[in-house]
Amino acid sequence: MNDIERYAEFNFQLRQANQSADDVPADLASFDIDTAYAVQDLLASKLCTARKTTTFGYKIGCTSEGAQQLLSTDGPVYGRMFNASKFASPVSIDPNDYTMTVIEPEFAFEMGADVPAGHTQTAESIADLVAAVIPSIEVVNHHLGGWDVFDAPRVIADNAIHAFWVGGAPTKSLDGLDLPSHEVSLFADGVEVASGRGEIALGNPLNALAWIANILPKYNKQLKAGEIVTTGVCMPVYTAQAGQHIKADFGSLGAVEIQF
Repeated sequence: MNDIERYAEFNFQLRQANQSADDVPADLASFDIDTAYAVQDLLASKLCTARKTTTFGYKIGCTSEGAQQLLSTDGPVYGRMFNASKFASPVSIDPNDYTMTVIEPEFAFEMGADVPAGHTQTAESIADLVAAVIPSIEVVNHHLGGWDVFDAPRVIADNAIHAFWVGGAPTKSLDGLDLPSHEVSLFADGVEVASGRGEIALGNPLNALAWIANILPKYNKQLKAGEIVTTGVCMPVYTAQAGQHIKADFGSLGAVEIQF
Protein backbone atom coordinates (compact mmCIF):
# COMPACT_ATOMS: atom_id res chain seq x y z
CA MET A 1 0.00 0.00 0.00
CA ASN A 2 1.54 3.33 -1.04
CA ASP A 3 1.25 6.58 0.91
CA ILE A 4 -1.78 7.84 -1.06
CA GLU A 5 -3.58 4.57 -0.40
CA ARG A 6 -2.61 4.62 3.28
CA TYR A 7 -3.86 8.20 3.72
CA ALA A 8 -7.15 7.48 1.93
CA GLU A 9 -7.67 4.35 4.03
CA PHE A 10 -6.92 6.32 7.21
CA ASN A 11 -9.61 8.89 6.40
CA PHE A 12 -12.02 6.21 5.17
CA GLN A 13 -11.80 4.22 8.40
CA LEU A 14 -12.39 7.32 10.53
CA ARG A 15 -15.49 8.17 8.51
CA GLN A 16 -16.84 4.63 8.55
CA ALA A 17 -16.37 4.37 12.32
CA ASN A 18 -17.54 7.97 12.95
CA GLN A 19 -14.43 8.50 15.04
CA SER A 20 -11.71 11.12 15.38
CA ALA A 21 -7.91 11.01 15.59
CA ASP A 22 -5.56 13.62 17.00
CA ASP A 23 -3.94 14.14 13.60
CA VAL A 24 -2.95 12.30 10.46
CA PRO A 25 0.01 9.90 10.78
CA ALA A 26 3.22 11.91 11.06
CA ASP A 27 4.77 10.47 7.90
CA LEU A 28 1.73 11.57 5.87
CA ALA A 29 1.49 15.10 7.28
CA SER A 30 3.62 16.83 4.63
CA PHE A 31 1.53 16.05 1.54
CA ASP A 32 1.10 18.86 -0.96
CA ILE A 33 -2.23 19.95 -2.42
CA ASP A 34 -1.93 17.96 -5.66
CA THR A 35 -1.24 14.76 -3.73
CA ALA A 36 -4.09 15.55 -1.33
CA TYR A 37 -6.53 15.66 -4.25
CA ALA A 38 -5.29 12.22 -5.29
CA VAL A 39 -6.06 11.03 -1.75
CA GLN A 40 -9.50 12.62 -2.01
CA ASP A 41 -10.22 10.83 -5.29
CA LEU A 42 -9.41 7.48 -3.73
CA LEU A 43 -11.40 8.28 -0.58
CA ALA A 44 -14.43 9.26 -2.67
CA SER A 45 -14.19 6.00 -4.58
CA LYS A 46 -14.02 4.02 -1.33
CA LEU A 47 -17.04 5.86 0.09
CA CYS A 48 -19.08 5.32 -3.09
CA THR A 49 -18.37 1.60 -2.97
CA ALA A 50 -18.98 1.19 0.77
CA ARG A 51 -22.17 3.25 0.81
CA LYS A 52 -23.46 2.07 -2.57
CA THR A 53 -23.77 5.61 -3.85
CA THR A 54 -22.55 7.98 -6.56
CA THR A 55 -21.47 11.60 -6.64
CA PHE A 56 -23.76 14.38 -7.83
CA GLY A 57 -21.50 17.40 -7.69
CA TYR A 58 -18.98 19.37 -5.69
CA LYS A 59 -18.67 21.40 -2.54
CA ILE A 60 -16.36 24.37 -2.42
CA GLY A 61 -14.85 25.24 0.92
CA CYS A 62 -12.78 28.10 2.28
CA THR A 63 -14.40 30.76 0.11
CA SER A 64 -14.76 33.14 3.06
CA GLU A 65 -12.01 34.85 5.01
CA GLY A 66 -13.32 33.34 8.24
CA ALA A 67 -13.26 29.80 6.88
CA GLN A 68 -9.76 30.28 5.49
CA GLN A 69 -8.53 31.49 8.86
CA LEU A 70 -10.25 28.65 10.72
CA LEU A 71 -8.70 26.01 8.47
CA SER A 72 -5.33 27.72 7.91
CA THR A 73 -5.70 27.97 4.14
CA ASP A 74 -5.21 30.89 1.76
CA GLY A 75 -7.67 29.89 -0.94
CA PRO A 76 -10.62 27.67 -1.83
CA VAL A 77 -10.68 23.88 -1.86
CA TYR A 78 -13.20 21.44 -3.26
CA GLY A 79 -14.68 18.07 -2.37
CA ARG A 80 -17.23 15.64 -3.76
CA MET A 81 -20.89 15.38 -2.71
CA PHE A 82 -22.73 12.04 -2.61
CA ASN A 83 -26.30 11.10 -3.42
CA ALA A 84 -26.48 9.06 -0.20
CA SER A 85 -26.00 12.28 1.78
CA LYS A 86 -28.09 14.62 -0.37
CA PHE A 87 -31.40 15.70 1.17
CA ALA A 88 -34.35 17.89 0.28
CA SER A 89 -35.52 20.47 2.78
CA PRO A 90 -37.07 20.01 5.30
CA VAL A 91 -35.21 17.00 6.68
CA SER A 92 -34.65 15.31 10.04
CA ILE A 93 -31.05 14.26 10.76
CA ASP A 94 -29.60 12.18 13.58
CA PRO A 95 -26.62 14.19 14.91
CA ASN A 96 -25.13 11.02 16.39
CA ASP A 97 -24.20 9.99 12.86
CA TYR A 98 -21.55 12.73 12.79
CA THR A 99 -18.64 13.87 14.94
CA MET A 100 -20.03 17.43 14.76
CA THR A 101 -22.69 19.33 12.84
CA VAL A 102 -21.30 22.64 11.58
CA ILE A 103 -23.93 24.60 9.66
CA GLU A 104 -22.95 26.47 6.50
CA PRO A 105 -25.71 28.28 4.57
CA GLU A 106 -24.57 28.41 0.96
CA PHE A 107 -25.71 29.39 -2.51
CA ALA A 108 -25.67 26.32 -4.73
CA PHE A 109 -25.98 26.06 -8.50
CA GLU A 110 -27.25 23.36 -10.81
CA MET A 111 -25.35 23.32 -14.07
CA GLY A 112 -27.39 23.51 -17.24
CA ALA A 113 -24.52 22.68 -19.59
CA ASP A 114 -21.05 21.18 -19.54
CA VAL A 115 -18.30 23.73 -19.02
CA PRO A 116 -16.46 23.86 -22.35
CA ALA A 117 -12.85 22.79 -22.26
CA GLY A 118 -10.13 25.34 -22.85
CA HIS A 119 -12.11 28.41 -21.79
CA THR A 120 -11.32 30.37 -18.63
CA GLN A 121 -14.56 31.08 -16.82
CA THR A 122 -15.62 34.26 -15.05
CA ALA A 123 -18.69 35.00 -12.95
CA GLU A 124 -20.35 36.41 -16.04
CA SER A 125 -19.54 33.54 -18.39
CA ILE A 126 -20.33 30.76 -15.91
CA ALA A 127 -23.73 32.32 -15.18
CA ASP A 128 -24.76 31.51 -18.75
CA LEU A 129 -24.18 27.79 -18.02
CA VAL A 130 -26.30 27.72 -14.85
CA ALA A 131 -29.74 26.07 -14.87
CA ALA A 132 -30.80 27.10 -11.36
CA VAL A 133 -29.68 28.65 -8.10
CA ILE A 134 -30.55 26.65 -4.98
CA PRO A 135 -30.67 27.81 -1.37
CA SER A 136 -28.80 25.21 0.66
CA ILE A 137 -27.05 24.20 3.83
CA GLU A 138 -23.86 22.22 3.72
CA VAL A 139 -23.02 20.51 6.98
CA VAL A 140 -19.35 19.82 7.63
CA ASN A 141 -17.67 17.66 10.21
CA HIS A 142 -14.06 16.67 10.62
CA HIS A 143 -12.31 13.66 12.07
CA LEU A 144 -9.17 15.23 13.51
CA GLY A 145 -8.59 16.42 17.05
CA GLY A 146 -9.14 20.13 16.52
CA TRP A 147 -9.43 22.88 13.94
CA ASP A 148 -5.89 24.00 14.78
CA VAL A 149 -4.27 20.96 13.13
CA PHE A 150 -5.71 21.72 9.70
CA ASP A 151 -4.06 23.04 6.59
CA ALA A 152 -5.21 22.90 2.97
CA PRO A 153 -3.90 19.38 2.23
CA ARG A 154 -5.54 17.90 5.35
CA VAL A 155 -8.87 19.53 4.45
CA ILE A 156 -8.67 18.36 0.83
CA ALA A 157 -7.61 14.81 1.66
CA ASP A 158 -10.65 14.39 3.93
CA ASN A 159 -12.98 15.35 1.06
CA ALA A 160 -13.04 18.97 2.24
CA ILE A 161 -14.65 17.70 5.50
CA HIS A 162 -18.04 17.33 3.79
CA ALA A 163 -20.80 15.63 5.80
CA PHE A 164 -24.06 16.20 3.93
CA TRP A 165 -26.00 18.72 1.84
CA VAL A 166 -29.61 19.92 2.11
CA GLY A 167 -31.18 21.79 -0.79
CA GLY A 168 -34.27 23.96 -1.03
CA ALA A 169 -36.43 24.78 -4.04
CA PRO A 170 -34.44 25.81 -7.13
CA THR A 171 -34.92 29.16 -8.84
CA LYS A 172 -34.59 28.66 -12.57
CA SER A 173 -33.36 32.10 -13.54
CA LEU A 174 -30.62 34.35 -12.23
CA ASP A 175 -32.22 37.39 -13.88
CA GLY A 176 -32.67 40.23 -11.43
CA LEU A 177 -30.67 38.55 -8.67
CA ASP A 178 -27.86 40.53 -7.09
CA LEU A 179 -26.12 37.56 -5.50
CA PRO A 180 -23.27 39.47 -3.82
CA SER A 181 -25.72 41.64 -1.87
CA HIS A 182 -28.33 38.91 -1.34
CA GLU A 183 -28.88 38.51 2.40
CA VAL A 184 -29.18 35.22 4.27
CA SER A 185 -30.14 34.70 7.92
CA LEU A 186 -29.66 31.61 10.07
CA PHE A 187 -32.05 30.68 12.87
CA ALA A 188 -31.70 28.08 15.63
CA ASP A 189 -35.01 27.28 17.34
CA GLY A 190 -36.43 30.50 15.93
CA VAL A 191 -33.63 32.75 17.20
CA GLU A 192 -31.33 34.43 14.67
CA VAL A 193 -27.77 33.25 15.35
CA ALA A 194 -25.90 34.46 12.25
CA SER A 195 -26.38 36.41 9.04
CA GLY A 196 -24.46 37.28 5.93
CA ARG A 197 -24.51 38.01 2.21
CA GLY A 198 -23.44 36.30 -0.95
CA GLU A 199 -20.35 38.47 -1.26
CA ILE A 200 -18.74 36.61 1.65
CA ALA A 201 -18.16 33.70 -0.77
CA LEU A 202 -15.22 35.02 -2.85
CA GLY A 203 -17.03 38.32 -3.41
CA ASN A 204 -19.80 36.58 -5.37
CA PRO A 205 -20.96 32.94 -5.30
CA LEU A 206 -20.52 32.91 -9.07
CA ASN A 207 -16.83 33.69 -8.56
CA ALA A 208 -16.59 30.47 -6.58
CA LEU A 209 -18.41 28.57 -9.30
CA ALA A 210 -16.01 29.97 -11.91
CA TRP A 211 -13.07 29.00 -9.68
CA ILE A 212 -14.03 25.33 -9.56
CA ALA A 213 -14.82 25.26 -13.27
CA ASN A 214 -11.28 26.50 -13.91
CA ILE A 215 -9.47 24.27 -11.40
CA LEU A 216 -11.13 20.94 -12.20
CA PRO A 217 -9.34 20.37 -15.53
CA LYS A 218 -6.03 20.44 -13.64
CA TYR A 219 -7.22 17.23 -11.96
CA ASN A 220 -8.68 15.68 -15.12
CA LYS A 221 -12.26 16.61 -14.27
CA GLN A 222 -14.95 18.73 -15.91
CA LEU A 223 -18.01 20.44 -14.46
CA LYS A 224 -20.97 18.88 -16.26
CA ALA A 225 -24.65 19.53 -16.91
CA GLY A 226 -26.85 18.36 -14.07
CA GLU A 227 -24.14 18.57 -11.43
CA ILE A 228 -24.70 20.73 -8.36
CA VAL A 229 -22.02 22.91 -6.82
CA THR A 230 -22.36 24.53 -3.41
CA THR A 231 -20.16 27.59 -3.18
CA GLY A 232 -19.11 28.11 0.43
CA VAL A 233 -20.53 29.59 3.58
CA CYS A 234 -21.86 33.15 3.35
CA MET A 235 -21.77 33.97 7.09
CA PRO A 236 -19.98 32.90 10.28
CA VAL A 237 -20.36 29.15 10.81
CA TYR A 238 -22.64 27.81 13.54
CA THR A 239 -22.44 24.44 15.28
CA ALA A 240 -25.88 22.89 15.76
CA GLN A 241 -26.76 20.91 18.85
CA ALA A 242 -28.93 17.80 19.22
CA GLY A 243 -32.60 18.72 19.34
CA GLN A 244 -32.23 22.03 17.51
CA HIS A 245 -34.29 23.18 14.56
CA ILE A 246 -32.11 25.00 12.04
CA LYS A 247 -33.45 27.31 9.34
CA ALA A 248 -31.48 29.25 6.74
CA ASP A 249 -33.65 31.99 5.25
CA PHE A 250 -32.54 33.08 1.77
CA GLY A 251 -35.34 35.63 1.37
CA SER A 252 -36.81 35.54 -2.13
CA LEU A 253 -34.90 32.30 -2.87
CA GLY A 254 -36.66 30.42 -0.09
CA ALA A 255 -35.53 28.63 3.07
CA VAL A 256 -33.76 25.43 4.09
CA GLU A 257 -34.65 23.58 7.30
CA ILE A 258 -33.01 20.80 9.32
CA GLN A 259 -34.28 19.20 12.51
CA PHE A 260 -31.51 17.54 14.50
